[in-house]
Amino acid sequence: MSERVVLQSRINVGTYEGKRLSVEAVIKLKTSSRETTTHKHIKEYYTLSITGSYNGGGGQCIDALKKLDSVEIPEQDLKDLIEIWERYHLNDLTARCEHHTPIPVRHDDPEYDHYVWLSGKQCPNGYRYGSSWLITELPQEVIDRVEEIFTSQPKAPSITEEWELTMNGNRGELTVGDIQVTVDYVGKTNPIKVWGASHKDIDYKTIYQYLVTCIHKGTHKTMSFDFFDSIDNSKKPPFAPSLGYSVMCCIRSDSFTTSANYPTLESFCSEFGYDADSRKAEKTYTACIEQGDKISKVFDAELIETLPQ
Repeated sequence: MSERVVLQSRINVGTYEGKRLSVEAVIKLKTSSRETTTHKHIKEYYTLSITGSYNGGGGQCIDALKKLDSVEIPEQDLKDLIEIWERYHLNDLTARCEHHTPIPVRHDDPEYDHYVWLSGKQCPNGYRYGSSWLITELPQEVIDRVEEIFTSQPKAPSITEEWELTMNGNRGELTVGDIQVTVDYVGKTNPIKVWGASHKDIDYKTIYQYLVTCIHKGTHKTMSFDFFDSIDNSKKPPFAPSLGYSVMCCIRSDSFTTSANYPTLESFCSEFGYDADSRKAEKTYTACIEQGDKISKVFDAELIETLPQ
């Protein structure tokens, strides 16, 4: 199978609960033998993937798209975007064929209140619902409309681009509110044991180590910690484009394990499933609380909420 990216663009569409929401569309032209929902066999087809980014996270946030506080694109563009998203997102992963009637059914659980596709009748071609992935062919007018929506607006940065470090030699820098963040390259670690799909698949890999320092420009309070990069980046040069994003995600997640939130070892173990009688749990608790308390002295709660997660 071969593929070519026809369009990949991200735009800001508005705000939801006071925070900006952006949407990315990717259209690809793929070459592969596949079957469509009309049981036509094709060798070339277009695919569409649409994802949203909000508050440092991403995924299928179409419900938030329908409840925007403010809209930054034309209303017709927003309406068409929602319709196309619901109809054609991941059009190469369709479980039903044209002979299966969509029956609207709602879950009783309000947390999962949405329509479900169910088979209304048997397919005369013998296809069983969900037995394989079929192609919902992407009409040319849909391709043109998506391109029009995503090229008529200023391009928005990706999640990782929003937190990309500015390089100065072996140091990366980033300003977050009143805090100056520096990331210094320390070097590679000694080989560490890595397990694969099973305990038989053992490998030894080195990963990049950095020293992260955060200085508040107003109070001059400082904190620092060691950061170990993802194993996935070990074959790439240091300072992968996603490093700044990963560091800020780490700071946000570590910020919640403070002595104020978990005043005792027992409260920590109850939350995270540790055995309160084990030495490992006590050591982990001490390290996490020290890190969380350090962060809280430099980052206030309001700024933490702006960091990716």
